[in-house]
Amino acid sequence: PPDERRGRGWSLLVGRHIGGALRYCGIVELGITRDLLHTLEANVEMLTRPVSPFEGYQPKGAFFFKPRLQAMVRHIGWTESGMLREAMFKHLTN
Repeated sequence: PPDERRGRGWSLLVGRHIGGALRYCGIVELGITRDLLHTLEANVEMLTRPVSPFEGYQPKGAFFFKPRLQAMVRHIGWTESGMLREAMFKHLTN
């Protein structure tokens, strides 16, 4: 939860819809701002969920949100395994 993570680096686990499922496609660490953290903290009760929304990917120690917000991310491409390369957070949309 946000109050337990203060002082540590933040990252977003991101995914994309493929074949009707939300698939994990990487971690975004660059571009995470205080404004984004405040937005997530303000909606934490409404958006939290106990397990990963990603089909087939259940990382330990992560804090999950319902996939209701869309993160716009800039990146330089995709790996052969479908992961983002050098992703940077730009903004959230609904």
